[in-house]
Amino acid sequence: MKQPEIILIAAVSQNNVIGIEGKIPWRLPEDMRRFAKLTTPHPVVMGRVTYESIPQKFRPLPNRHNVVLTNNLSFGEKGVYVARSLEDALDVLQERSVHSGGIDYSKIFIGGGQQVYEAAMPYATSLEITHVDQQVPPGKNMRYFPKIDLAQWEEKKREDKQGYSFVTYKKIVP
Repeated sequence: MKQPEIILIAAVSQNNVIGIEGKIPWRLPEDMRRFAKLTTPHPVVMGRVTYESIPQKFRPLPNRHNVVLTNNLSFGEKGVYVARSLEDALDVLQERSVHSGGIDYSKIFIGGGQQVYEAAMPYATSLEITHVDQQVPPGKNMRYFPKIDLAQWEEKKREDKQGYSFVTYKKIVP
């Protein structure tokens, strides 16, 4: 079976901030729609804090296989697969059939937060980044997206908007 694409999806400020105090520091409805469009009907892997930051009425994310990474043994929610590590999550998802219960396992999306992105970066084949045209001022509990090394990533598609850009990167394979 062909290995699935592993795609990191994030909205990132000019200074690589993705969150502050457990919240996204901007409101971009079009980015949220893009996230839903790209990730449906695929698995989405995220950390527990990221999952819990999603408004309750929207979780688990519909028409997607939700995988939450956590060491919290008491965490459990209907419709969510819990994994203890990114590797465990990827192993389980890669064993799935190509289409199962309406879910397409040919792509696995990584939806954050910082530690999950850092762990997933070496496995990633693509990045779907919303570059937000702002610097987030320093604050408490800031979370960052890993630096995108342009020696390893090639910009394949860009859609510039007012205040942000949707950019697709593909890993450069030597």
